[in-house]
Amino acid sequence: MAQPVDPGLLIPGYSGRFYKSDGSRWATCTQWELQLSITSTDEQPLGTFWLMAVAQSGSATLTVSELVIDDAIMAEFLAGIQDPQNPNIPQYRFIGERTRPDGLVSTLTIDGCTLDGTNRIAAAIPGETMTRDLTFRVSSIPDPAGLFPATA
Repeated sequence: MAQPVDPGLLIPGYSGRFYKSDGSRWATCTQWELQLSITSTDEQPLGTFWLMAVAQSGSATLTVSELVIDDAIMAEFLAGIQDPQNPNIPQYRFIGERTRPDGLVSTLTIDGCTLDGTNRIAAAIPGETMTRDLTFRVSSIPDPAGLFPATA
């Protein structure tokens, strides 16, 4: 039987921190999301009617909504692509934290984050707080060790 949800353990969506690879604070995130994509092929064992999925590959994408305080992220990226014959695309470490109202912290560490896709460099929108939605391709498998334990 399903247990009732304790509303005191729900996580507000705005709790998160963004760090540089050296562990120093990099930017403030209003929100972040890690998505996992699994590619499977169909397998049908001989003599069976039912198809089975066989996992073939996986990838992850990290999307961060950064509250812009300075332009260090974009400056570092733009500096790395000044020589188109020999680009130096920086990789980052992301440490996302979520804090429950009871004080328990969940930490997700993601190494090998490379800026990917179309990302906002700079903008000036009257009356709006500057944010950037940044998308990173994740080059290493995220470590689940710091995620919240199951609550019963």
